[in-house]
Amino acid sequence: MTPVSRRIAAAAAALAILALSACAVPGQGDPGVAGTYGDRVVTNQQVIDTSRAFLDLGTSVDGNGAPLTLLLIGPDLISDAEKLGFRVTEDELQSRADQWVAYAQHGGEVTPAGLEVVHELMALLFLLTSDEGAAALEQVADDAEAGIVASPRYGTFTRSRFDQAVVAGINEAGDTPSTPSAIFFIAFRQVNGFDNPVPAWISGG
Repeated sequence: MTPVSRRIAAAAAALAILALSACAVPGQGDPGVAGTYGDRVVTNQQVIDTSRAFLDLGTSVDGNGAPLTLLLIGPDLISDAEKLGFRVTEDELQSRADQWVAYAQHGGEVTPAGLEVVHELMALLFLLTSDEGAAALEQVADDAEAGIVASPRYGTFTRSRFDQAVVAGINEAGDTPSTPSAIFFIAFRQVNGFDNPVPAWISGG
């Protein structure tokens, strides 16, 4: 088994643990609620579904911070990108998702949740291609830091943590020239604003 395959297997195991632990435990927040942002309420089940979408696309993510981040701010990424001219059809989303699966070479299938992940990460990459977009992304991060309320099991969303993850994605995109330019957005799969993406009470630590 390759190191990447082992990471995917480990991610699948962690996902199973999260599914078994999705109800609240003492001191861990409202039952079933992972986080809120304005009028958005994200449940633990949605985090599980989005985590599984990454696996179906053939990619592992470190913990559940990245899925929760996308669920909470993904709509804003798309909205701000569209204001600056970002457009993508359903067929294009399907094509990019299929390319992701083919590139990962771990099988899988494209689900509606997977298409949403692709849409949001494409929007993120689009924002990074212009000064206006980068400024909009900074505002999204600032607003998210001020407005997101997450269950303690996921930690706290911070602008600095989000910025670090974006920079890591930029560096990965630059370090992997073999990646087709059409799917450079997968370098941002680990974009995560939470400081505790793998809670100790789940990991057993």
